[in-house]
Amino acid sequence: MLFDKEELMANQARFLSGMRPTGFIHLKHLMVIDQWLLLEKKYACLFGIYNSLAMTTNKVDSLVSDTLTVFRSWLAGGLNYDQSIIFAQSLVPEHSQMFQMLLQATPQHLLEKAIVHKRKSQDKERINMGILSYPLQELADALIFNAPYVTSSIPGNVELTRKIIRSLCAFLNLDPEQFIFPKVIEPPVPPIPGFDGKRTSSQRRNFMCPSDDLDLLRKKVSKMPSDNKRQNANYPGDPDNCCVYAYYVLPKIQDTGDQEKIQQRCQSGAIGCSECKAILAEALWQYFATYRERERNLNLSEQDLRQMLRDSSARASKFAQESLARYRDIFKMSI
Repeated sequence: MLFDKEELMANQARFLSGMRPTGFIHLKHLMVIDQWLLLEKKYACLFGIYNSLAMTTNKVDSLVSDTLTVFRSWLAGGLNYDQSIIFAQSLVPEHSQMFQMLLQATPQHLLEKAIVHKRKSQDKERINMGILSYPLQELADALIFNAPYVTSSIPGNVELTRKIIRSLCAFLNLDPEQFIFPKVIEPPVPPIPGFDGKRTSSQRRNFMCPSDDLDLLRKKVSKMPSDNKRQNANYPGDPDNCCVYAYYVLPKIQDTGDQEKIQQRCQSGAIGCSECKAILAEALWQYFATYRERERNLNLSEQDLRQMLRDSSARASKFAQESLARYRDIFKMSI
């Protein structure tokens, strides 16, 4: 069934989310797509590939191919290209114009409160303007697309954008009622750790990928830290203190991995960590099989992907123009 995108955008509340193209497609990405598939049924959805923002951490020589890899993964994951609007950030010039207006009056101290800035400061990593302005770029997209509902992979970013709006309005003597205050839609499950027990990171590459073969999945799962208080395989374990069990509660892994039985057997000492990890590796392999099959059946060339993304980004730009014009009036930029 084909959908009239203009009618959808006009009559339904809008939901906005997206990803940076890091060059990797892994389990966390597929879990996000699974959530988006549910939200497509309720909202008029816009999904952004934040390739401009990727310049904060990526080398540009692979940026085009990384962007197309994300786009392809979204199609393989089941996103409805005929219903939702998918765009590349660099192909929507309205984003840059909105971002520039917001940037002029946003105090630096607010942006320095962002989690990403704090993490990189603590790790003594390079902090460029893209990193510092990360929350402001998220806000710019929410405003130009008039999207009251968003998700963010960064804890606290959405609340920070609300503080930024209030600060702007107080400084410029603007009415806050003229702005959208984004509301976050939380993911159905907490963020999963990497297979090393640490935060998932493209730098550490500590994630499970659908491109991994079964042997590699088993190797990665075998490295996962489990309940360190267990004295042996027959000793009762604590699933809540186990990196492995964090994967069993994922919606698409629960049934395949038989989550309830795993929990009970762990707590009673009826299953050891090695057996539990072997079952998880098989469950992940089966979950990835569906994605791999859809990816194989896409039958789209690189040129096909480029043209589809350009066309959809042009539609996104069209929707952004109306909101941008309104905010240009609010900021007195229309001369």
